[in-house]
Amino acid sequence: MALNPLVFPYSMPVPFVNEMFVLARDGVDFEVDKIPGAQRGHDKAKGISYLSNIRMVFVANKPGGDFAAFDLPLLSKDDTPTDLCSEDDSHYHVLSII
Repeated sequence: MALNPLVFPYSMPVPFVNEMFVLARDGVDFEVDKIPGAQRGHDKAKGISYLSNIRMVFVANKPGGDFAAFDLPLLSKDDTPTDLCSEDDSHYHVLSII
């Protein structure tokens, strides 16, 4: 998970090697908290969600403060939900994607 991944000036995420974006949805409400390094540690915005073969990227329509975009990796076949869960409060928590 990464705060503010690279995004082109026209709001499309910069793809990784061998990454292919397959879906984009506008008008998405996104809320996340416990963002390390962010001043407020919590943010929500309306924007565009992009889905690729590697990750989901949210790009805010109106970037504000420390928050302009956020990406979430997709699970690989070797991952399990418990691999991504921890009681450590330093992890990101995505509160809602509507």
